[in-house]
Amino acid sequence: MREQVVDLFGEQVAEKPDRSPKVQGTRADMISAEELSPFTLSRVGNCLARDMWDAMRDDLVAYNATKVVKAGKATKPDDFFGLPPLWPQKIAVFDVLCWAFDLFDRPPLAPFAAVCGDLDLDPCRVRRTLARNLHPELRELFRLIRMAMGESKAADAARKLEDYVNLGNWRNQ
Repeated sequence: MREQVVDLFGEQVAEKPDRSPKVQGTRADMISAEELSPFTLSRVGNCLARDMWDAMRDDLVAYNATKVVKAGKATKPDDFFGLPPLWPQKIAVFDVLCWAFDLFDRPPLAPFAAVCGDLDLDPCRVRRTLARNLHPELRELFRLIRMAMGESKAADAARKLEDYVNLGNWRNQ
């Protein structure tokens, strides 16, 4: 017997489809990287690298488009919490910058250097390009790290960023 889907007033809306039984883990669900052939593993790595690169590009394009639109209009005041109106896009760009400059506390599943290596790109050159085009955002990210995480994390971030952005004498500010 099939279940009936009824609305608030008890009228039949549609037949509810049968639920498929929950599939328990099988051997196929537990494939490890060691069991994949080198060709399949490299293909999966290439797909992952391309997807990560495309996601980074999409976040940067969305941020730039939002920034251009916001600059063309009258500036909207900050919201109730004091956050600027383009905060979601800025957070996505901060994530991109943290990934590209290795500022996360834990290593990512797909390191930036590995993705660049898979795509035959020089990671230092890509970081220099990001730093040149997003210099104010990198400085703002550094200030945010220093404010939220403390001086020891800020020193670590400054060491990783010193080749790409001029932070000045940040300890005396």
